[in-house]
Amino acid sequence: TIFELVIANSGAAAAEHVGVSCELPAGLELLQVSGPSEYIADNGVMVFRSLPEIPAGEKATFAVRTRCIRSLTHRVRVRVASGSIREPLIGEETTVGTAQ
Repeated sequence: TIFELVIANSGAAAAEHVGVSCELPAGLELLQVSGPSEYIADNGVMVFRSLPEIPAGEKATFAVRTRCIRSLTHRVRVRVASGSIREPLIGEETTVGTAQ
């Protein structure tokens, strides 16, 4: 399964120092990640290097490729923080996986 993380700036000004993290449940194995910044992964959590900015009206896209190792309903959680917003934004996506 590939999860596409799209971080869109719908505001009127650039979003500065944008940090992104993604948490995978225990039943999903991380295979590959692509996107506009490097990352570190540990125990199912990926933390991406902060993006200096996302201009107004633009977006940054990350692709996270996983493999299901446990047949369950899995919840992937993404957290976005920026110097331009007060509270982090949190998003979740649920998928039903069948072990491969």
